[in-house]
Amino acid sequence: MTFIEKVNFVILIFTFIYVIFGGTIVSCFIDFDEYINNSEVIELSGVKFINHKREGYGYGIGSGSGKEVFAIKANDIYYNLLFYEKYKGDYYFKQVDVDELRKANYLVAKINYIEFEKHKGTIEDPIPVFSFAFASKEYVWNIETYEYNVKQFLLYENVLGSNLITMLICVFGASFVFAVFLRFSR
Repeated sequence: MTFIEKVNFVILIFTFIYVIFGGTIVSCFIDFDEYINNSEVIELSGVKFINHKREGYGYGIGSGSGKEVFAIKANDIYYNLLFYEKYKGDYYFKQVDVDELRKANYLVAKINYIEFEKHKGTIEDPIPVFSFAFASKEYVWNIETYEYNVKQFLLYENVLGSNLITMLICVFGASFVFAVFLRFSR
C-alpha cells in the first residue's frame, strides 16, 4: 500500500466512525442541562396557526425517525413547535389538538433566549419551541418529552446538521471514490 493509499484509508476510517458514531461522541460535549435550565416561560399572544408538517432528521444509524413541526406566528414573530419522535410509530405528538391550536390566541412556551439571537423569527428561520401550553392548561408535552426534544434539536440540528457534518460526509465520499479509483487503476 502506498503512502497516499494509507492516508486515504485513515481518512476514510475516521470519517466513517464520526458519521456513524458522531452523535454519541458529540453529545458528550453539549451541556443539555444548561440549555434547559436557561429556558424561560414566554407568553405568546395574537397566535396564528400557519401549518403542520412532518420532516425527517438525524444522521447515522438509529438517529431518529422524524419530527412534527407546528408553525405559528405570534406578535409578528414565527415559531416552530417541535416534537421529535423517539422511534417510528411514536405518536405522542398527537396530544396536540390542531383544531385547538388553530383557534388559540394565546400560548405559553418554554424558550431559551439564545434562540432569539440565533434565529430571525421569520417564516424561513423561526424560533424553535420544545414545549408549550394552551392558556392556563398543563404543557402539551411532559418534561421527559421536552428534554428529549431539546436534546434531539441541539444534537442533530445544531451540531450534526451543521456544515461540518456535510463536509465530513463529502470527505468520506471523496475518500471512498479515491480508494476505489486507486484499486482499479492498477
